[in-house]
Formats: sequence, structure tokens, C-alpha cells
Amino acid sequence: MDPMGPLQTIPEHAVLARDRNRAPRRASSLSPIVLFFVALALASTLLANSHLTRSLREYQPSDSDAGQGYWEGVYGTRLSGAEFSERLNKTRATWKPVGGDALFTLDGPAAQTRETEREEEQPVEHEVQSNVPGAHANRSTEVTSKLQGTVQTNKPTTIQPAETQPGQTPGEMTGMHTCTCLNEESSMDATQPNKLRWLHFPKTGTSFISTLWSYTTTTPTHYIDLGINSHVCSVHDSSSFSMYDFALMRRYPWEMYGARNVFSETLSSEAPLGLVGGTQHMPLTPKFDAEYRQSRQFHGLVKAKKLKNFGSEIAEHNMTVAAFFRQPEARIVSAWYDGRHANGLSPEQFQKLLRVAVQREPDFKCQIGEDTYANPLECFARYPGIGGCMTRMLTGETCADGVFESSGLENLPQAIAVLDKLGFVGIMEEWNESICQFHKKFGFKYDENGKRYWPEPLQGEFSNVHQSKKKKVLDVKDLHGYKDIADGVLYEAAKLKFERMVGPERCHKYQTLDELAGQSDPDRASVCRPKSCSDLGKQCGEWDDGCGRTVICGMCSAGRTGLPSSWRTKCVEGQCVDYCPPWDQKNMWHISDETPKFMRDVLKSPVIRGEDYLTPSDAVVICANACNRNWTSFSGMCKCGLPPKMITHKLTPSDFKNAHDLTAKCSESNARRFAKIAPNETQPICCKPLHPKGTFFPAKWKRMFVMGGPNFEGEYFDHVPVICDGFKDCESIAAEKEAEMVIYDVMNNMCHLMRNVFQLDGKYPVTKDNQHRYILDMRDTS
Repeated sequence: MDPMGPLQTIPEHAVLARDRNRAPRRASSLSPIVLFFVALALASTLLANSHLTRSLREYQPSDSDAGQGYWEGVYGTRLSGAEFSERLNKTRATWKPVGGDALFTLDGPAAQTRETEREEEQPVEHEVQSNVPGAHANRSTEVTSKLQGTVQTNKPTTIQPAETQPGQTPGEMTGMHTCTCLNEESSMDATQPNKLRWLHFPKTGTSFISTLWSYTTTTPTHYIDLGINSHVCSVHDSSSFSMYDFALMRRYPWEMYGARNVFSETLSSEAPLGLVGGTQHMPLTPKFDAEYRQSRQFHGLVKAKKLKNFGSEIAEHNMTVAAFFRQPEARIVSAWYDGRHANGLSPEQFQKLLRVAVQREPDFKCQIGEDTYANPLECFARYPGIGGCMTRMLTGETCADGVFESSGLENLPQAIAVLDKLGFVGIMEEWNESICQFHKKFGFKYDENGKRYWPEPLQGEFSNVHQSKKKKVLDVKDLHGYKDIADGVLYEAAKLKFERMVGPERCHKYQTLDELAGQSDPDRASVCRPKSCSDLGKQCGEWDDGCGRTVICGMCSAGRTGLPSSWRTKCVEGQCVDYCPPWDQKNMWHISDETPKFMRDVLKSPVIRGEDYLTPSDAVVICANACNRNWTSFSGMCKCGLPPKMITHKLTPSDFKNAHDLTAKCSESNARRFAKIAPNETQPICCKPLHPKGTFFPAKWKRMFVMGGPNFEGEYFDHVPVICDGFKDCESIAAEKEAEMVIYDVMNNMCHLMRNVFQLDGKYPVTKDNQHRYILDMRDTS
């Protein structure tokens, strides 16, 4: 045995002993039903008679008009209550879905009494009601028009859910979601989207990112595993948050898995760049024409610094915009449960909202204007600027209105006009059908003979990846008749557009494996069940799924454990391994024939838990012994200091392995909680700690943003992992390989090299986790 002596764990009492030796928003008086139908009639009137007033604000009392009030347009037109009623009766019309490019036709003037009140919508229990397979499979076409006063609905046949949703949780599945319309005959109007832009209204299905991301990354032979946990952990501190879109983008970086499938042979700014503009809740940009610039809306938003001119996605950038719509009151309920989600309010405004929307005592009451309400959910819904979220976001404003504190009625006519131009409309209450319709319209590919074919969607696309775990005590019924009028009208219009897209027959169908086997080739004994990354026991890399295709398990992202950012992670035979680069470079981490003799002797100690490679706990134990016993062989490899507390938690190799599992919630793993090393504690000497995001980066490097900032794309011809000095190493590698540009992905410690670089039109970059990306233009010789 080496004279350094046997390796020992430092007992807790010894650690303590050594420590001692060291120096030391007014609510409308009109009923919701009346307001709802007035808004519907108003929208019809405006669509047919745009010269009356282009956009209306709420009914506003006026002392100068004997209490009649005005309907006031954002462009300055004002009508008294009597004038408005007269013109409304002359132009009252009904909507009906029609073919062609127009969403609505108006059969006025035809005054028509509306006898049917708005039906009470059932609450949406979860973020996506798709976990009951076949819930909409037998549902007939539902063409809904409250103005026509008819609703035709066949209740769905209930089918028991699969024991396990494919693509979500490991285990044996009992059936599969299929789309029966994915063929040339059913998809004659299918087209390739042009720079796909997701308009993500809050609480309308974050799960859609799984379809969008798989759309850009899936090939006939390769696909990504969507069954990952939504939790994201910071590499800089102990913070964490649940955002499936960020978790997905980090595991499967755009540069490696998306760009290669999107770019054609001709690289240009007109390339169909897949998903652009970000996955967060950014509103569409209005067209900044002369009329808009003279509007009160424009000047109010500019004054509040809430308006950015990125150019109209539809009118100027010719983008294909996709959006999911949700029953408005159910959306508001979900937003209340999600931390009183009110994107668009300033911090001060949000704190005011919390004072009326959070129950702090049993006899809770809140006052909004002159009215008092008895539960925090209703207070939240009725708070000025909360209703009308979807309507506003279609017209350039944020979801919650902290500027005008309006209900969205002002924006409604413009919003309906924009809705008509959206490239894809999904309905959350029709999740499975919506996913099939997206693939029907955009999901085709070309075979080697140039013939179109439609691959089936991944099973994970039908799963609710962002489902709330909170117990819902309050729901839509507790709103006591409150209606989000603007979004209610918009939602009905979206459903009409959706039903016209679907046509007479539904596309989604859930089939058991036995049913699928009965339809398959008689020579096949059963339906092949592809293995997920968890089934295979893999955390990274690309692997055979057992059915002739390759499942991609992705990258090993940083921040999964509590280790300092000076440590690194890499993929070793399908497992994500935390390691200390200087030790690894000296063959002291992965055991091999080149491992020094003194290290091989140390590795014989029973205290070492790792087998083929060290664990971080192993390295800390080694350094604790080296510092206590002056092992000269580890000089320069260890930093001596206070006793490392991590040793006392006795972390195992499984603790570190489980932290990197695709389905694991990183914030709850033992390695996240206890694998922490303070700067003044004894530890291995690894890399320099990463600076907190955005605080430091070298000259010439530029930080990337979701919108604005550096806006380049190109051919990603190589991806090189970097070790300690990412910026310096990336620049050196890029120069050696003659790259035109290089992107440093901090979370994955990866250097993405570009050539044939071009600048994107406008200011919309491709969506990626730009919080942790930096770009260097190697063509810049200044």
C-alpha cells in the first residue's frame, strides 16, 4: 500500500472539532349576460361596418351627456349611447362559418332576437385534458354560434385511460394515440409553415412545446424522448422552477437537433426556421402604420414603455402563427392557481393584485371599485386588466393590462381580424384533436422519391407535461356569474375556425394494442413497443429503441446537482457523469491503464463508492484525507479549507445518477440538496466558477436574447464540448476550424460552430434557451 496510508472518511465529530480550532382595479353595473351579447353583436357590427368605429372601449358614463355615456373608439370615434343603439339595430347580424379565406360572413341588416343565453362552460380540471385517451374520438363536429343560438354536441364515449401514458412515464402501455387523417387524401391543403411562431397565451397549454420541438427535431430515423421532468435547476445557485419548455430545450439544443432538419440546401434569411420568437408569453406585434401611430393605444403603450416594434409577424414577416385558445373563465381559474399569473403587470401592480387575490383570513373579502366580493378567485378575475388576456395579446398588448386596466373589449374587433389570419388554431378542450390537426396541416415529409408522407406524432405529444398538482378548492362556479366577455367572444370565434379546419370527421383516435395488432401486417405477431430512454436506462446520447428507430436522450445539462459551477458533466455510455476536469485530464477520474499508481492504490479503499469512475463524494473524501495527512501526490489537485459538510450526508453513486435522470425532479434529489461545497471548504480544484448569467463575458462576445440582439443563423457544421475556459476554448476551436461564428452554450458546455452565416429578417431569432448562450462573430477583425 502507498505510504500515504489508508483512505478515511472524516467523522462528523472530527469535523466539528476542527471547526473550533479555526479563526473565526370599477365593475360594470350591466349583467354579464347582457354585456356578453352586446359584445357579440358589437363585434359583428364592426366587422361589417368598420367605418363606424374601429375599436371600442368599455361603456363609460359621462356627466356631459345626461348619463347616456359613450362608446369610445381607440382611434378617436365617439358615439353616444343612443347613436350606438340606433346603428347597432340597423346592422345586427349573425355569424356563420364559410369556406375560402374569410372566417365569418355577416347576413345583415337583419335584427334578430337572441333567446339563447351563453351556456355555462364546464371547468377545465387540468392544464391539458388529454390524459383520457379517446375523450374526443367519437365526438361529432360541434359548430357553435351563440348568435345563432344553437349548440350541437354529442357527448364523448368514455374510454378508460391507459395504465401508462406513452412517452410520459416508464412502464407498459396499453394503447396508442393515432391520427387517422395523416394521408394525402385527407391533407390536400397541407403546407410547410413559414417561420413558425407560437403565440403562447398563459395557461393555454405549455405542453404544445413538445409538438413544436419534436416537429423540428424528428427525422424518419431519429426522434427525441419527450418524457422528461419539467423542473429546471439553476447552475449558479439553489433556485429552481418548473418550466417544461426550458427543460426540453436544454436537453435537446436547437443547434444539434433542430437546425439540421430545418435548413435546406439553400441557407438564407427566408429559410423556414421552425420555431421562432420564444416560447414565453410575448404578444403579437401590431402593424405600425400611420393610423395605429395616432391611436390612444399606441401612445399609452409607448408612454408606459410596453411597446416594442419587432414588426408585425403576419403582415411584415409573413410568419405562420400558431395559438391554442381556452375557455376564458377556466383559463383565469388556472392562472389564479398558478401564483396569480398576471404577465404584464409591474411588480408594484402585482403586489396590489395580491392584496385582493390572496386569502389571508377566514372571513376574506375584497373591494374592487364600489363592489365587494367574498373569495380571492373572484377578486382576481374581476380585478381591472385581468380579463381579455387572449384578445389583448393578439393586438400587441400583454396578457394582463397594467396600462389601460381594460377588459379587452377595445381590442376585440382587431383581435378577431388577426384570428382570421392565424396559420393554426388549437383548442385546449380539444387537445388530442388539435395535435392531430397540426400534424395534418404541417407534419408531412418527403421520401426519397419526393412523395409526401405523414409520420405519426410522438405519443408524448398527447400527454399533459405541465399538469398542476394543486388541489382545486375554488373553480369556475365560484366566479358567481363573472364572464370574461372579450375573450368569450374571441374563444367562440376560435372554435368556429377550429371546426372548419377539422371538417366533418374527427382525426384523433385512441386504439388499444390489440386493436392495432389486428390492423397490422398478419405476419407480425404484435405491435412493436419502442423503448424510452428510461426503459433503456439511458440519460444521454442516441440509442436503438428496439423498433428500428433511434431515440435521442439528449445532453447532460449543468445544474442538476448542488455541485458548484466549477464542476462539469459529460455523457459516458449513456450516463451523465459529474466530474472534475483537471482530475480527468490526469486520468484520475475515469479508471484506466493510464491512471497513476498512487491513484490506483487510493481507489482500493473501501471508502471509495464509485466503480468505473469517481463520484464527487469520492473526490471530496480524497481531498479531505490529502489535506489532513499532507499527501504530496495530490499537491495542486486539492484546495484545503474547512471540513467539507458534503461528506456527512454519505451520498451514493445512485444519488448522483438519479439527479440526471430524464424523469427526475432535480430539486428533490439528494445530490441537489446535499452535494454542496462552500468556497472555503476542502475540495478538488476544478474549473473557475461560472459567473452568474449576464454579469461577465469577454470583449467581442455578445449575449443572446429571446428577441432582439444578435440575430444570425447558418450551417452548424460541428459541435465541440469545452472544458474549463468555455469562451477562450470556443474562440480557439472556432479559429482552428475556420468557423464564421461560434455559439457558446453554457448549460451544456458546448461550442456550436457555424459557417454560411446569414442574418435573419427582422428581429426574430430561432427559439432556444438564450438565457445561457453567447455568440462571437469570427468575421469581425476589428
